[in-house]
Amino acid sequence: MSSNAEKRTQPDRRKAMRGGRRPNDQPGSAPLVLLVGDGHDAPPESERILSELSFAVAPAADVADALRVLESLQPDLIVARSDEAARLRAEASVTVPIVEYQSAGGAGSLLERMRGAIRNRR
Repeated sequence: MSSNAEKRTQPDRRKAMRGGRRPNDQPGSAPLVLLVGDGHDAPPESERILSELSFAVAPAADVADALRVLESLQPDLIVARSDEAARLRAEASVTVPIVEYQSAGGAGSLLERMRGAIRNRR
């Protein structure tokens, strides 16, 4: 039980909606990106950046690992280096858009290519 000294003088903010999705956001969850590494673990820096940009990230160490992950997950997009991207494109079972990245390339152009590939898929 609260006393008069504990009563609030301002309106209760818990009744007003804050944060979360905006009214004009499209329904659904974040796009799932399969991030393929070059034989080692997927680059943790890339994984962190994609997560901060509101992408759900599933890392794969290499192409074989990515093919195993594709069987169970249905990612919206695959991001891989040129060599791994070419090997994935050679697989007949891969129907997910693949975006290539280079470590020296700009993050802005990669992000735009990723968004374009996701838009074209829908």
